[in-house]
Order: sequence, then structure tokens, then C-alpha cells
Amino acid sequence: MITNNPKVIEKAFEDKFNAVSNNIDEALIEIGERGVNYLKLETPVDKGRLRNSMSYTVDSKVYRPLGHATEDTLRASGDKETVYIGTNVIYGPSVEFLAKNGSAGYMYRAYKRLKKSAGLILEKAMQKGMKK
Repeated sequence: MITNNPKVIEKAFEDKFNAVSNNIDEALIEIGERGVNYLKLETPVDKGRLRNSMSYTVDSKVYRPLGHATEDTLRASGDKETVYIGTNVIYGPSVEFLAKNGSAGYMYRAYKRLKKSAGLILEKAMQKGMKK
């Protein structure tokens, strides 16, 4: 049924916006999970602290694997519709930019892998929200 009632039209747009927004939040969590997994695959290991510190944050909530120390994970972000993935370990940037053993660039390699799938995850989430 087609209508020109502004209240009905406004409600329909609001419902679609909420459905898409909820799906985007779910997609950001999925992107964060994948990002952490890709980082762990690329992270060099000596004692495992750097690899175990990988976490992500979405909408002021920090997600980290169970049993990992809170001082090593990212701080919560207040940004909406944004995912941050990484580590709070002090020597993480040194390994990323200065390591001479072939492990330099581990975060960049993980980012390149994640970038390929992140767009598809978001696209799928938006399409799913539009169907609701």
C-alpha cells in the first residue's frame, strides 16, 4: 500500500534506519573478531604477550579473549560505528616498524587481509537491514 501520510513515511524510514544501524553494529563486531584473528596469525611470538593482547573496541565496549590481562588491551573508544583493533602493549609499535627478523609490518599485513572482507561484511549487513 502506497501512502502520502508523513507520519507513516517517517515511521517506515525510522524502522529501516534502526534495522540497518543494528546490523552495522553486529557487522563491526564480526570485523573486530576477524581483525583480531588476522592479527594473531601475523603477530610474531616470543613469550606470547603481544599476540595475547590483541583486542578490539566497538561503541565504548572492549572485546578481548577470555583470560587476557586487561592492562594489555585497548582502551574503550567512544566513537559510534567504528571498530578499533590492536594492542596496548608498549612495544607493539617497535615490532611493527623496527623489527629486523621479518616480523615488521605484522599489523599492516593483517590490515590488508581484513580490508578485503570488511567491505563485504558491511555490505551484507546493510542489505540484510534493508530487507527487514
